[in-house]
Amino acid sequence: MEKKPTNFNLTRFSAGSSREILHIAFPLMLASISANFMLFCDRIILAHFSLDAMNAVAIATMMISVFQFGLIAIASIAEVFVGQYNGAGLKRKMAEPVWQMIWLSLFSALLFIPLALYSGQWIIPHDYQALGLPFYQPLTAATPLVGVSAAISAFFIGRGKTRLVMYSTIAANVLNLGLDIILIFGVPHLVPAMGTLGAAIASIFAQSIQVLILFLLFLNEKNRKKYGTDISYFNPSVMWNCIRIGAPNAIGHMVDIGAWAFLISIMARVSNLHVTVTSIGTTIYILFAFVTDGLWKSVTTLSANFFGAQNWRMVRRVTWSATRVLFILMLLLAIPLLIFPDVLIHVFVSSQGNIPNLVELKDTLRVAMVGLWVFFIADGLSWIFAGVLTAAGDTIFVMIISSTSVWIFAVLPVYIWIVHPLPHGSAKLIFFIVTIYSSVNAALFYWRYQQETWRNALIMK
Repeated sequence: MEKKPTNFNLTRFSAGSSREILHIAFPLMLASISANFMLFCDRIILAHFSLDAMNAVAIATMMISVFQFGLIAIASIAEVFVGQYNGAGLKRKMAEPVWQMIWLSLFSALLFIPLALYSGQWIIPHDYQALGLPFYQPLTAATPLVGVSAAISAFFIGRGKTRLVMYSTIAANVLNLGLDIILIFGVPHLVPAMGTLGAAIASIFAQSIQVLILFLLFLNEKNRKKYGTDISYFNPSVMWNCIRIGAPNAIGHMVDIGAWAFLISIMARVSNLHVTVTSIGTTIYILFAFVTDGLWKSVTTLSANFFGAQNWRMVRRVTWSATRVLFILMLLLAIPLLIFPDVLIHVFVSSQGNIPNLVELKDTLRVAMVGLWVFFIADGLSWIFAGVLTAAGDTIFVMIISSTSVWIFAVLPVYIWIVHPLPHGSAKLIFFIVTIYSSVNAALFYWRYQQETWRNALIMK
């Protein structure tokens, strides 16, 4: 039995400090912004191909994300196990939950391939199916790839080795961008213009390359000897333990994203202005979500390691260090969203001279970005506290809040104040309404965090 260390550092910085948070979070932020920037570029490229294509892909992406983030939420729970084992000094057990999540992701093809073939015509609005289905079907079928990627990434993230994940993500997404331009627009006499199908093919190829890179690193000689990464047998009890902890997170993410998918779907039925504002707003959110993504994962990683070492004081230090970092980053985010919003707006609509209500659209987007910035602050706080709860295995509470508050405090008010009235409510209200939801989340997760139930939650037991 390996001896459990009483003190350890994942980085060269003071344990639980803002510098350690940034050291772990920064590569994850770069990886996230790389991935999110590619989604952003997908939509920008498609916007120049056709505004209808961008809107169709925005709707289809929300539907695909329900499945992908559900699987990612389960597979990435391996990083909590890896972190707690690492904090407890149990090195040879760290690869075991990773392999079980790899197997689970591969088995999920039995679900996602039929879904890809038969579900699209039921969940994508009829007017957007011609452009949306060629994007939706291939990417839904390829969902197991993102699960495998999340599982292997968990091995590195759980140990605080986040740079490898960053490099592989950036490489894959640069490849995706190049293929997007070629496959969406085509190359005369060589490659036909494929539009939304080309965007899907580019994404799948890039995801495959990222999985290959991570898998080769996971199985290198050093990791095989130290962590037993070549021990790949199927272990039902370990898999079930991962599912038991990860499934509530997955359900919460799926219901949450499903609510956003429903929101953009009903906006498509209100007016072209409403769906375009929602589509552009969610695309901008995707671009800047790297802040909350990186902080959430770094808080989860550090908290899991400190749970394994049973160092409760450091968990609180991690939380407040992350909060300080969040507010500094939000001040920087105010530059593009509040001070120079026209720069972002110009990216989307500059070449779309045939938009009938262009002046109204630009004015609405300027107002919407203020609401989006406030949403980012509350959402970031939510995920900092949720990161601690996730690291402790308190995922049922996270699931309950994530899966209910979005419908009660976002979708329902949007329907009451925008969709239901005739004439319909202003599109300027959309991102102010959703700040109510993010603020409620932040308050509830903070309340749960203050209860300190996480002191008794060692999931590796």
